[in-house]
Amino acid sequence: MNKIELEGSYNGKLIDAYIWKSQEPVDAVTIFVQGLYGVYSPDEHDDKVNTLVSMLISKGVSHCVDYNSSRDFSFSPDTDYDERKKAFVNKTFTQELDDLKSVVRWIIENSEKEFDIRKSDLILNIHGNSLGGTFAVLLEDFFPMIKKISLCGSGCGTNGSTKPILSTYFSEYIILDSIMKGNWE
Repeated sequence: MNKIELEGSYNGKLIDAYIWKSQEPVDAVTIFVQGLYGVYSPDEHDDKVNTLVSMLISKGVSHCVDYNSSRDFSFSPDTDYDERKKAFVNKTFTQELDDLKSVVRWIIENSEKEFDIRKSDLILNIHGNSLGGTFAVLLEDFFPMIKKISLCGSGCGTNGSTKPILSTYFSEYIILDSIMKGNWE
Protein backbone atom coordinates (compact mmCIF):
# COMPACT_ATOMS: atom_id res chain seq x y z
CA MET A 1 0.00 0.00 0.00
CA ASN A 2 1.22 3.47 -0.89
CA LYS A 3 -0.12 6.71 0.50
CA ILE A 4 -0.22 9.93 -1.48
CA GLU A 5 -1.52 13.36 -0.58
CA LEU A 6 -3.46 15.54 -3.00
CA GLU A 7 -4.56 19.13 -2.75
CA GLY A 8 -8.01 19.30 -1.21
CA SER A 9 -10.79 21.80 -1.76
CA TYR A 10 -11.44 22.68 1.89
CA ASN A 11 -9.42 25.10 4.05
CA GLY A 12 -6.13 24.13 2.42
CA LYS A 13 -6.40 20.62 3.87
CA LEU A 14 -5.02 17.62 2.00
CA ILE A 15 -6.72 14.50 0.68
CA ASP A 16 -5.07 11.28 1.88
CA ALA A 17 -5.27 8.59 -0.80
CA TYR A 18 -4.23 4.98 -0.25
CA ILE A 19 -3.28 2.83 -3.21
CA TRP A 20 -3.03 -0.95 -3.48
CA LYS A 21 -1.76 -2.69 -6.55
CA SER A 22 -3.33 -5.90 -7.75
CA GLN A 23 -1.20 -9.01 -7.48
CA GLU A 24 -2.04 -9.74 -11.13
CA PRO A 25 -1.88 -7.44 -14.17
CA VAL A 26 -5.30 -5.82 -14.62
CA ASP A 27 -6.70 -2.69 -16.31
CA ALA A 28 -9.23 -1.86 -13.58
CA VAL A 29 -9.00 0.45 -10.58
CA THR A 30 -11.74 0.43 -7.93
CA ILE A 31 -12.25 3.67 -5.98
CA PHE A 32 -13.98 3.48 -2.61
CA VAL A 33 -15.95 6.59 -1.67
CA GLN A 34 -16.89 7.02 2.01
CA GLY A 35 -20.13 8.35 3.44
CA LEU A 36 -20.71 11.76 5.01
CA TYR A 37 -18.44 11.38 8.03
CA GLY A 38 -16.69 8.23 6.93
CA VAL A 39 -13.05 7.96 7.78
CA TYR A 40 -10.76 5.44 6.23
CA SER A 41 -7.83 3.79 7.99
CA PRO A 42 -5.63 1.25 6.22
CA ASP A 43 -4.70 -0.24 9.61
CA GLU A 44 -8.20 -1.34 10.67
CA HIS A 45 -8.14 -5.07 9.97
CA ASP A 46 -11.87 -5.50 10.64
CA ASP A 47 -12.86 -2.70 8.26
CA LYS A 48 -15.16 -3.97 5.49
CA VAL A 49 -13.41 -1.88 2.84
CA ASN A 50 -10.04 -3.34 3.85
CA THR A 51 -11.49 -6.85 3.60
CA LEU A 52 -12.86 -6.15 0.13
CA VAL A 53 -9.62 -4.48 -1.01
CA SER A 54 -7.65 -7.52 0.12
CA MET A 55 -9.92 -9.84 -1.85
CA LEU A 56 -9.88 -7.69 -5.01
CA ILE A 57 -6.10 -7.30 -5.16
CA SER A 58 -5.28 -10.90 -4.17
CA LYS A 59 -7.57 -12.32 -6.86
CA GLY A 60 -6.33 -9.90 -9.53
CA VAL A 61 -9.73 -8.25 -9.99
CA SER A 62 -8.54 -4.64 -9.71
CA HIS A 63 -6.14 -2.20 -8.16
CA CYS A 64 -7.80 -0.23 -5.34
CA VAL A 65 -7.84 3.35 -4.07
CA ASP A 66 -9.47 4.65 -0.90
CA TYR A 67 -9.17 8.17 0.43
CA ASN A 68 -10.06 10.63 3.14
CA SER A 69 -11.36 13.89 1.75
CA SER A 70 -10.01 17.24 2.94
CA ARG A 71 -11.23 17.91 6.49
CA ASP A 72 -10.22 19.53 9.76
CA PHE A 73 -8.87 16.51 11.63
CA SER A 74 -6.40 13.69 11.31
CA PHE A 75 -7.74 10.19 11.64
CA SER A 76 -7.65 8.46 14.98
CA PRO A 77 -9.64 5.36 15.93
CA ASP A 78 -10.83 7.37 18.93
CA THR A 79 -12.41 10.16 16.84
CA ASP A 80 -16.09 10.05 17.72
CA TYR A 81 -19.07 11.06 15.59
CA ASP A 82 -19.41 14.57 17.09
CA GLU A 83 -15.74 15.31 16.40
CA ARG A 84 -16.13 14.07 12.83
CA LYS A 85 -19.07 16.45 12.29
CA LYS A 86 -16.99 19.40 13.53
CA ALA A 87 -14.33 18.56 10.95
CA PHE A 88 -16.71 19.51 8.13
CA VAL A 89 -18.11 22.81 9.39
CA ASN A 90 -18.75 25.04 6.36
CA LYS A 91 -17.56 22.42 3.85
CA THR A 92 -19.92 22.31 0.88
CA PHE A 93 -21.29 19.42 -1.14
CA THR A 94 -19.45 20.79 -4.18
CA GLN A 95 -16.14 20.85 -2.29
CA GLU A 96 -16.61 17.23 -1.22
CA LEU A 97 -17.42 16.25 -4.82
CA ASP A 98 -14.36 18.20 -6.00
CA ASP A 99 -12.18 16.10 -3.67
CA LEU A 100 -13.48 12.93 -5.33
CA LYS A 101 -12.88 14.41 -8.78
CA SER A 102 -9.30 15.22 -7.74
CA VAL A 103 -8.75 11.58 -6.80
CA VAL A 104 -10.27 10.38 -10.10
CA ARG A 105 -8.14 12.84 -12.12
CA TRP A 106 -5.01 11.71 -10.29
CA ILE A 107 -5.76 8.05 -11.10
CA ILE A 108 -6.36 8.87 -14.77
CA GLU A 109 -3.24 11.02 -15.08
CA ASN A 110 -1.05 8.50 -13.22
CA SER A 111 -2.53 5.24 -14.50
CA GLU A 112 0.57 4.25 -16.49
CA LYS A 113 3.14 5.17 -13.89
CA GLU A 114 1.24 3.93 -10.84
CA PHE A 115 -0.72 0.94 -12.17
CA ASP A 116 0.95 0.11 -15.51
CA ILE A 117 -2.34 0.81 -17.33
CA ARG A 118 -2.49 2.92 -20.48
CA LYS A 119 -5.09 5.69 -20.16
CA SER A 120 -6.93 4.31 -23.17
CA ASP A 121 -7.28 0.91 -21.42
CA LEU A 122 -8.15 2.22 -17.95
CA ILE A 123 -11.40 0.95 -16.44
CA LEU A 124 -12.69 2.67 -13.32
CA ASN A 125 -15.07 1.01 -10.88
CA ILE A 126 -16.58 3.13 -8.12
CA HIS A 127 -18.02 1.84 -4.86
CA GLY A 128 -19.90 4.51 -2.94
CA ASN A 129 -21.19 4.07 0.56
CA SER A 130 -24.05 6.30 1.72
CA LEU A 131 -23.35 9.87 0.58
CA GLY A 132 -20.30 8.51 -1.26
CA GLY A 133 -22.66 6.75 -3.65
CA THR A 134 -24.41 10.01 -4.41
CA PHE A 135 -21.05 11.59 -5.25
CA ALA A 136 -20.19 8.59 -7.45
CA VAL A 137 -23.22 9.06 -9.71
CA LEU A 138 -22.30 12.72 -10.21
CA LEU A 139 -19.03 11.88 -11.98
CA GLU A 140 -20.56 12.40 -15.41
CA ASP A 141 -17.32 13.99 -16.67
CA PHE A 142 -15.63 10.63 -16.21
CA PHE A 143 -18.40 8.21 -17.26
CA PRO A 144 -16.55 6.91 -20.34
CA MET A 145 -13.91 5.30 -18.11
CA ILE A 146 -16.29 4.18 -15.39
CA LYS A 147 -17.38 0.63 -16.06
CA LYS A 148 -19.28 -0.11 -12.85
CA ILE A 149 -20.72 1.86 -9.99
CA SER A 150 -21.98 0.11 -6.88
CA LEU A 151 -23.99 1.98 -4.29
CA CYS A 152 -24.64 1.04 -0.69
CA GLY A 153 -27.29 3.00 1.21
CA SER A 154 -27.13 6.00 -1.12
CA GLY A 155 -29.89 8.49 -1.82
CA CYS A 156 -30.68 11.85 -3.28
CA GLY A 157 -32.36 13.77 -0.49
CA THR A 158 -31.40 15.38 2.80
CA ASN A 159 -34.51 14.53 4.84
CA GLY A 160 -34.34 18.14 6.03
CA SER A 161 -30.86 17.81 7.49
CA THR A 162 -28.81 20.96 7.98
CA LYS A 163 -25.57 19.10 8.72
CA PRO A 164 -22.45 20.49 7.11
CA ILE A 165 -22.21 19.43 3.46
CA LEU A 166 -25.88 18.38 3.36
CA SER A 167 -27.06 21.95 3.74
CA THR A 168 -25.50 22.59 0.28
CA TYR A 169 -26.68 19.30 -1.26
CA PHE A 170 -27.54 19.31 -4.97
CA SER A 171 -31.22 19.08 -5.84
CA GLU A 172 -32.82 15.68 -6.31
CA TYR A 173 -33.40 16.59 -9.96
CA ILE A 174 -29.68 17.15 -10.63
CA ILE A 175 -28.70 13.86 -9.01
CA LEU A 176 -31.37 11.81 -10.77
CA ASP A 177 -30.65 13.57 -14.09
CA SER A 178 -26.97 12.66 -13.75
CA ILE A 179 -27.94 9.01 -13.30
CA MET A 180 -30.20 9.11 -16.34
CA LYS A 181 -27.46 10.64 -18.53
CA GLY A 182 -24.87 8.05 -17.50
CA ASN A 183 -23.16 5.97 -20.16
CA TRP A 184 -24.29 2.66 -18.63
CA GLU A 185 -23.75 -0.71 -20.31
